[in-house]
Amino acid sequence: FEHVTACDPVMAEGDYAYVTLRNGDGNQCGDNFTNQLDIVDISNPSTPRLLNSFNMVNPHGLSIDAGLLFIADGAAGLKVFDASNPKIVGNNQIAEMGTHFGYDVIAQNGLATMIGKNGIVQYDYTNRENIVEISNIPVESK
Repeated sequence: FEHVTACDPVMAEGDYAYVTLRNGDGNQCGDNFTNQLDIVDISNPSTPRLLNSFNMVNPHGLSIDAGLLFIADGAAGLKVFDASNPKIVGNNQIAEMGTHFGYDVIAQNGLATMIGKNGIVQYDYTNRENIVEISNIPVESK
């Protein structure tokens, strides 16, 4: 499996890897491709294969926990997807928290922590039907 060289974080769960690619607005990530989420079948690690790709705004980081995929999608904020069917995960968005510019997210045991342009934000996802922001630590650039 080959793809363009870019800023491309990867997370895996079971037989699937989730890869986000983003253009870099002139920085080290590159400029000549689309912002996207790729789903890769890694059931046979020696022959990974692309299952599907989905358009994103400008994904910076991602995390997966218990069948939920979290993407810090730049200015679009945090997006959460039901990953129970990895092939169509990009069509199964269950939440979008567009208030904070997202750089990276770590999700574990019902708590997602996202670092963003203006600080650190935490979300409670113990109820996937009602994902809520529970804290925000603002950070100002000097």
